[in-house]
Amino acid sequence: MRNKNGELVVYYKVLNEADFLHESLASVYDVADRIVILEYCLDSMKKIIRPDRVTKGGLSTDGTTQIIREFPDPDNKIDYRAVGFIPGDESIPYQMIVDLAEVGEYIWVLDGDIVYTKALANKIKKWVKSGEFDVIWIPERVFFHDFYHEQHNFFSHHQRIFKKPHVSAFYFPRCFEVHWLEDQPGFSDKALRFYGRDTVVTFPGIDKEYPSLVCHPEKDGFAYHYALVRDNQRMLEKLLWQYEMIERRWNNPDERQVCRKMGRNALEFKLNTHVWFLAHQPDLSMVVKRWGGVHPDIMTKNKWRDYYWDEQPVELSYDEALKLVGPPGGC
Repeated sequence: MRNKNGELVVYYKVLNEADFLHESLASVYDVADRIVILEYCLDSMKKIIRPDRVTKGGLSTDGTTQIIREFPDPDNKIDYRAVGFIPGDESIPYQMIVDLAEVGEYIWVLDGDIVYTKALANKIKKWVKSGEFDVIWIPERVFFHDFYHEQHNFFSHHQRIFKKPHVSAFYFPRCFEVHWLEDQPGFSDKALRFYGRDTVVTFPGIDKEYPSLVCHPEKDGFAYHYALVRDNQRMLEKLLWQYEMIERRWNNPDERQVCRKMGRNALEFKLNTHVWFLAHQPDLSMVVKRWGGVHPDIMTKNKWRDYYWDEQPVELSYDEALKLVGPPGGC
């Protein structure tokens, strides 16, 4: 296997991502050495989504596949893989990504609803080419309702880029997932001292320290994540699937405990979260103060540009949801 030191490869995990996928691909195409797209449906999602939203082969029904096939690829960078149904949990596609990556390659995992500014994408490319860092942490802003409302509990360094250190490297839970660096909204000095440009990060089960770069949102920029700019049905699907992760996959008692403070268990919490998203309108003055109230030009062509949340809630009782997802797993 040839050493791929310094190559930056974007790995996408997609299912029904037509809303934002074109903008996402366009935002990273120029800086990526390769783009590998895995289209799949997990069994845990299959039982939650409507039957008309997944094909018999476990692929998208909203035009995602067509967008991938028609996306301009003059440099022949895109490697599309129609995986289909995957039994088990999301650790499987993550392990597939680690296995596909080659030694020395930087693994950049994206969902189809994450968009980067050109400035930040170019910085990432420069950092990767420098070879200084084995791990790069990217802050993101998460939007909900529409393009003009932001979740309040960010900045979070949700996006990470890893250099594959050796041929036997493996995925371990949460290595690509949310890691809260902050103890309050904004980017605190405490967080900077804990994870700074001159520090290292260690990972469970790996007896080595890796030089780490943590992007500062005010100086370096951030990614835009549109995970919660969805219609009601898809919002509900996402939240029920998050319940699946909390109860079965994360093995995270602390997360469960947080959820159960708000209800009998994580399922009730997620159903309440769905209602909250539909009912809650954040303080727009805070949004204006936080990021000027001006959305970046990277989304000007998207069909959701002029969309404002005005749907009625999807009616789904606790008992109906429980039938879909099954009883909670053991802690």
